[in-house]
Amino acid sequence: MISERRPISTKNHLSRARMIILTLLSVLLFSCPVQASVVTDIEDINKEINLGQPEPQQCKPQLSAKAGSFAFTTQNALQNCPVFDNLNVFLDSIAPTHDYYKGLESALEQYQRLESAGGWPTIPAGPTLRPGDTDPRIKAVWLRLLKSDWAGLPPSPPDTFLYDDVLKTAVLRFQARHHLEADGIIGRQTLVAMNVPVSERIKTIRLNMDRWRYQPHDLGDKYILVNIAGFTLKGVKNNKIELDMPVIVGKSQHQTPVFSTSVKYLDFNPFWNIPPSIAKNEELPKLQKNPFYLVERHVRLFSSWNEDANELDSTAVEWNQVTSSQISAYKLRQDPGPWNALGKVKFVFPNTYSVYMHGTPEQSKFERRERSFSHGCIRVGNPPALAGFLLADQEGQWTDEKIAQIYNQDSRKVVRLSHPVPVHITYQTSWVDKNGTINFNNDTYARDDYARDEKLYGALTR
Repeated sequence: MISERRPISTKNHLSRARMIILTLLSVLLFSCPVQASVVTDIEDINKEINLGQPEPQQCKPQLSAKAGSFAFTTQNALQNCPVFDNLNVFLDSIAPTHDYYKGLESALEQYQRLESAGGWPTIPAGPTLRPGDTDPRIKAVWLRLLKSDWAGLPPSPPDTFLYDDVLKTAVLRFQARHHLEADGIIGRQTLVAMNVPVSERIKTIRLNMDRWRYQPHDLGDKYILVNIAGFTLKGVKNNKIELDMPVIVGKSQHQTPVFSTSVKYLDFNPFWNIPPSIAKNEELPKLQKNPFYLVERHVRLFSSWNEDANELDSTAVEWNQVTSSQISAYKLRQDPGPWNALGKVKFVFPNTYSVYMHGTPEQSKFERRERSFSHGCIRVGNPPALAGFLLADQEGQWTDEKIAQIYNQDSRKVVRLSHPVPVHITYQTSWVDKNGTINFNNDTYARDDYARDEKLYGALTR
């Protein structure tokens, strides 16, 4: 059954929680009988703030990571729950306390104030607007951006018809924080983004706050943070971003999952064992057209996946007689080298999805704004920099020169981390940057849309 509770908010829960605490005090001080509904209420409040709404994860597991602070119990919550003056502190402590969550919480309050003040105006449809153009809609654009994007804008434009440089600066800022091409041109995509009502932006912020509740609340002192929806990877140490690079994530039919784990080792100059699904769906059709296809790509063929399997001559196989189920029994392994699909290094963090991070010889795709091209694994834009970030502070005195020497050689080398580094794979369609600015990414997997259509986040999006 879909929950009909009000949106999760420590403030919305406050009066309800106070009443519950008063009841619990009467139990402790006067031995009054406690109703089962009171225990259920306090448990629901704590679990919702701490772990997020249960319905989305149960009904559609890929919408949220199965994480959160699972040390939570109702008994511990009651024992640790202060009363009256400190109740706000208690409720705040249940929710995530890191800057990503707190930033969204502040943005939510800001956008709720905007909504209470009437939101922003809708800009009428019309031709594309470029700097220097004159158009009667310029005043509407100005007023729209005045609400959310630049407090430095005068209350009204000097010329209500001219698209001047001052307005262009505000448009560029708007485009950048909405993951649009920052060119100052108000085309169809920019106009659509400007006309999203503030109420919808509030729903998006709430959805992403709930996603953070499903991730571990303690991200670690040093960690990797991947945002699937933003196609970005950040290396963070002591709350400071030391690494920021683009990534390529899974296609819509091969979606990169959301989860948290730790990087255990780096595989320099790795082999690529081609998964059976790729072998039958992509390799076999090409082999049936060109029997030298594997040889040309430095892929070796083995009789099975066993360690004692025999290597076979792939050019001698009658591939037109091989079925998709039969090719799955073969192991196809690509040798290390500049041709290798995994690039020069693979970053391994054991998980049930068989997902990892790696380099790629196809660098041109990192220049695109939308980067969902993989089979689910995460291709990183700067593997040497990521290797340097992970190996810093590890045993072995890993200098840039030492890493470059291993990186540039041809032979394979596995380096295990003496101190595994947490990695958090997230799906954030709204987030707050280090300057406190709210950003919105495209919903590349339509997970926000799914949540709204199926009302799985009904308690968050009303």
